[in-house]
Amino acid sequence: GDAPDGGEYIANEDETPRQIANKLGISPEVLTAVNRISYPTISINSKLHKGTVLALPQRRRKPHAAAVRAVPAARFSTSVAALRANAARAILAEFDARFTQAFTVLDGAPVMDEVDDDALQ
Repeated sequence: GDAPDGGEYIANEDETPRQIANKLGISPEVLTAVNRISYPTISINSKLHKGTVLALPQRRRKPHAAAVRAVPAARFSTSVAALRANAARAILAEFDARFTQAFTVLDGAPVMDEVDDDALQ
C-alpha cells in the first residue's frame, strides 16, 4: 500500500520506530527526525511505551510540472538563458520540496522557527 501522508501513529508496547517505519513503508531515519522535537532522545531502535504518539512524515511533493515547460516547435529560438532559468526553477522546486519535508513537523511549523535570530549574527 501507499505510505501514509502525515497524520500520526500510536505505538504498541516495546515497538521501535524501525519496526513502525518498516510496517508503514517509510524511512526509519525520517520517522525519527520528524519526531525529534517531541522526543529529543528518540532513535530508530528506541523501545516505545504503549500509547506513544508519533507524527508521520508527509510525502515528498514532486516539483510542479509547470516548472519545466516544453518548448513549442515554433519557438526553437528560445535562449540558453531562458532554458537555464527553467532548469534552475525546477531544481529549486525539488530542493524546496526536500527541505520542507526534512524540516516539517506534524503541525507544519518549520523547525527553524525556534532558532534565536540574535544567535545567528
